[in-house]
Amino acid sequence: MYEELPRWMQQGVLSWNAASIELENYSRIKVATTTEDSGRSGSVSLLILDEFAFVRNNIADAFWRAAYPVISSGKESKVIIISTANGLNTFYKMWIDAIDGNSSFVPYEVSWMDVPGRDNKWRKETIANMGGDEDKFKQEYENSFLGNAKTLIPISKLKAMAHRKPLVHKGEYKIYEEPRSDRTYFLTCDVARGVGNDYSIIQVLDITEYPYKQVAVYRNNKIETLILPRVLTEWAQRYNNGYILLEGNDMGESVGDVIYYELEYDNLILVSHQGRAGQRLGGGFGKTVRTGVMTSVRTKNIGTNSLKNLIMADQLIIQDFDTIHEFSTFALKGKSYEAEEGSNDDLVMGLVIFGWAITEPYFKDITDQDLRIKMEEERLSEMMESVPIFGFIEDGLGDDGWVDVM
Repeated sequence: MYEELPRWMQQGVLSWNAASIELENYSRIKVATTTEDSGRSGSVSLLILDEFAFVRNNIADAFWRAAYPVISSGKESKVIIISTANGLNTFYKMWIDAIDGNSSFVPYEVSWMDVPGRDNKWRKETIANMGGDEDKFKQEYENSFLGNAKTLIPISKLKAMAHRKPLVHKGEYKIYEEPRSDRTYFLTCDVARGVGNDYSIIQVLDITEYPYKQVAVYRNNKIETLILPRVLTEWAQRYNNGYILLEGNDMGESVGDVIYYELEYDNLILVSHQGRAGQRLGGGFGKTVRTGVMTSVRTKNIGTNSLKNLIMADQLIIQDFDTIHEFSTFALKGKSYEAEEGSNDDLVMGLVIFGWAITEPYFKDITDQDLRIKMEEERLSEMMESVPIFGFIEDGLGDDGWVDVM
């Protein structure tokens, strides 16, 4: 592109390499792959991110956190982000925030219809050449943010879930609603090792009434398991001594043991393991009682099905974009759901644990509500509304003149 400029616009070149150019006025043009740290060093006047929606999800967030301070330090620095749509990821959130006026980015959209020479005939031919897949065409040419068709929650539903800007966002945690004295809260925790890979997460849910509501999120992939029990307990105490349910696999049970035996937190929910009968929420005492639920094929299937029913019936309000983002890559693989390669599912798994918990009698005891009955009542009400109404016609003949009509 530089070579095609008119001679009078070209500066003298000091160095010309495959990935960089340095001009005689000491300005530089550099091309680099996107990594977590590629935006940290140097000063940038103009940053162009090409096909940013296709950067792996776990890298895109880290890159933007590293690059933005470099950009914001310059008074005249600019950023141009160009991409084809590709699911509900970091680029999608930036796009929606720009449209809603929640950021300083200015959105520009170019569709196939804006390209001269393209008409409906071209559209039909292109779809046919793409194997007849209209969804692929919509994503590549019509800027539709579609994703994997095998996600637990359909993309159309995820796009309709309105994420909110948190009241408080400090590093690892986001608060969407402050605790209220008249509310009951339930916290789930998925524990990681804190070595920079998977995240230890806390989901804080208001379970006082339907619909249940996500009110706070904690997410940290570097917190040590020795510190996590104290953090989790402090969060639970802040939210009215809320109930805690831990995922007990790997390091989870050791975290639960510290909370229960050392910190002596009363509202940690125990789980009894009953062999072939499975696991039961609420334990009591005995050798079969543990401080966390073990994620097995059975509990995961129950949890994912229950969670899907909650969300599709609008009985669980998700306010956090990162959680919605994880749902967009939480897809069927074999006979189970898990994160796509390069993505995380820790926030979702925290809700899967919750999905399993609400099917247990103990949960219904602590909430004094039965979601199944609630949903059945709503479905019955919808059915009754669709039934033809019986009416009456009066012809002036008195009581004997009333005629039933349908």
